[in-house]
Amino acid sequence: MVACINKVTDLPIYSYKNKLGGWNVVKDKYISLPATAVGQPDLSVMEELITAMQKIAITDVAKFTAQRLEAPQQNAESSNIITIYDEYHEGCIPLYTLRAACGYFEDGEVPEEEGWVDATGNGFTPDPKRHFIVHAKGDSMFPKIKNGDFCIFEWYLRQNGRIGSREGEIVLAQCSEFDADYDGKYTIKKYHSEKVVTEDNWYHTKIELQPINEDPKYSTLEFGINESDCVIGIFVCAL
Repeated sequence: MVACINKVTDLPIYSYKNKLGGWNVVKDKYISLPATAVGQPDLSVMEELITAMQKIAITDVAKFTAQRLEAPQQNAESSNIITIYDEYHEGCIPLYTLRAACGYFEDGEVPEEEGWVDATGNGFTPDPKRHFIVHAKGDSMFPKIKNGDFCIFEWYLRQNGRIGSREGEIVLAQCSEFDADYDGKYTIKKYHSEKVVTEDNWYHTKIELQPINEDPKYSTLEFGINESDCVIGIFVCAL
């Protein structure tokens, strides 16, 4: 109606903010409606016009709603800043470089932390002797882990003496193959193994470190059969 009224007035003054102001303003205005050949209002054309206007209105409402929903999400993302402390605070766990964490696995020397990160509120009780953080590199584990994520791991077979199946777990591991993402033989991948069970024992026939990104440029790394204990940490979550 606003569009029709604006067409028959000198100035487009009628809008949601500028009300019609009463019947006197428009009583002498004439608005043409679609008509049939015999001069009757063409209701089918008018119905199509109304349907089209409804679709436009619905689209505008959807865009407006999306903008309102996007704004608080952007604010939340911008406020989701990870603070790195120089010294230990309650609820913090150590942040290591990948080389430092893997060096601990190799020589048993406690690595020097890069900093301390508050890991509370992630569904587990942070323990600085049991958990640690390293930076992820690359997108081979996308969407679970993104490039640059702070990844929390639980030491495997070290201070907490954890043992057990690693099948299907995301692990920080040392392998014989070179991983381009990490510029070395350390990697974060999904652990998969195949084994044979005998009456007296069992043994691995295959151990793989698999990417979860389906892009073919990310390949599976082979674990040496004798390297089955080279898992350094079990993935807990990403910050």
